[in-house]
Amino acid sequence: MGLCTFVFFWAAQTSALRVHFFDVGQGDASLIITPGGREVLIDTGASPHTIDKKLSEHRPFFDRSIDLIILTHPDKDHVAGAATILRNYAVGGVIMPHVAKDEEFFEDIMRVVQERHIPVLYAEAGNRVRIDEEIYFDILWPPKEGEKVFPASDTNDMSIVARLVYNNDTFLFTGDLEERGERLLGIFGASLNAEVLKVGHHGSSTSTSEDFLARVHPHLAIISAGTKNPYGHPHHEILERLTNTGIETLRTDENGDIILVSDGDTF
Repeated sequence: MGLCTFVFFWAAQTSALRVHFFDVGQGDASLIITPGGREVLIDTGASPHTIDKKLSEHRPFFDRSIDLIILTHPDKDHVAGAATILRNYAVGGVIMPHVAKDEEFFEDIMRVVQERHIPVLYAEAGNRVRIDEEIYFDILWPPKEGEKVFPASDTNDMSIVARLVYNNDTFLFTGDLEERGERLLGIFGASLNAEVLKVGHHGSSTSTSEDFLARVHPHLAIISAGTKNPYGHPHHEILERLTNTGIETLRTDENGDIILVSDGDTF
């Protein structure tokens, strides 16, 4: 693995790794807080107000810093809240795929990053980002120069796929990766096994293929989707596939905010 390291500020100490899957409606946003108090935000949902509110609810009100933001891909329901967070918080760094989008919300993100001189790492498979003493992300996707392989419109299959490792506990975040990306990821031979799977593309039928699910072999699946969203997420066949495989499933549209607490061996 290549090694990429950000220099982070220490935040308040916590007793365990906490992974928060926020209910942001039809979108995605997750917050990781390490035992050493470091904070990583993965995506921000579509609403600046909602993500700001969630951060205030799940963190001390006086904490106005975030060590790292990972933007899995430049779709509105994943990153439209990012510019506001980048403006209002002291952010140590941003990781994103090397793919742009001709949308005002994405241009605003890049403008703030440049104005505030926030370090940016363009993710590629093989990067390892160490977050805390025993905690790191392995970036499994996209491949190097993937933007030359996928068309500019195919932002879903350029999604960052990141595997969070804390001793024996593992969490796989897949953005909106679809079946084509899942197949190619399998060809690359990356270790996908994870106890917790953040289900791709909000439970869409275009993601979470049987082969991919068999390679990940999770015990728990998390789906982030909005109540009565216009896309019908999560799709029935995906829910049935998870059930038939014996995987417990939690959904933000039914369960609200979901918080997993890990000691490195159990959660």
